[in-house]
Amino acid sequence: MVVNLISFYLAWWSVLFFAKKEQSFLIIVVFILYFIIHYYNFLKNVNFNWSYLLHFLLFVGIGISSEYIFHYFNVYTLKKDYLVWTLAIWPIFVSTFSLSLKKLFSLNIFSLVLLSAVGGPFSYLGASQFEIIDYPIKPLTLIVHGIFWSLYFIFVKMIRRKYEEA
Repeated sequence: MVVNLISFYLAWWSVLFFAKKEQSFLIIVVFILYFIIHYYNFLKNVNFNWSYLLHFLLFVGIGISSEYIFHYFNVYTLKKDYLVWTLAIWPIFVSTFSLSLKKLFSLNIFSLVLLSAVGGPFSYLGASQFEIIDYPIKPLTLIVHGIFWSLYFIFVKMIRRKYEEA
């Protein structure tokens, strides 16, 4: 679990750094290396499950779609290498749900909403420091984005619960 968290943050910061430098090829290299390490350390002992793969793709798809919806409605503006960055960062992030973020989904709804409403927007403030997105620090932006992250994590928690019960 700790290795997953460390590898996630290394990948996240590397992808941000290479997006700032407009090095799409290196973003792809980080993405591939992350999933090789992730597979080798965590997934080699897991039986393949179509349901798990479909949930993974659903969570990634919602995340990637949200980036473009927020961009379209000017909640924030995607900038440098945003396409490659977005396509890399969401699968990397979602891969932590069953490992280092697993504890997050065991929290009660109030705690989950509070953490996601604050943590989600703050991660984008970090990306804005790399000039990958233009993230205005306005109350409406923070509220709308915080609500999205709260709803996203509640949805993931509900789906995970159904998946674990099956």
